[in-house]
Amino acid sequence: MGKRTKRQVDPAGKVTVYGMTAPGGDKIVYVGSTRNLKGRVGTHITDARPLWKSPRRTPLHAWVRDIVANGGKPELHPLEECTEETRNEREEWWIAHLRSIKAKLFNKRWVGTKTNY
Repeated sequence: MGKRTKRQVDPAGKVTVYGMTAPGGDKIVYVGSTRNLKGRVGTHITDARPLWKSPRRTPLHAWVRDIVANGGKPELHPLEECTEETRNEREEWWIAHLRSIKAKLFNKRWVGTKTNY
């Protein structure tokens, strides 16, 4: 078994707002934020695995599973760096901006709320 390394979280507390695309694609389908961009794609893949008792059935999870089943991995592209304090605001801005130019995103809710938009 391979050696496990400690998660690479930015010690300065920088957060990266990212856009997710298909491998080699240029259309962003999801906006998220993380303090560990390199590790986040693996978390998306793990989260998308169907679990025996609680299968993940969101459209994003199905999309990720389809890419993985075809031998690929989604790609995460940094959109901007921000602080933990502005994380939700900046993620919401990118979602709104991309939607304003007709991007079809899997994001269903405003960040940090339970309100659909």
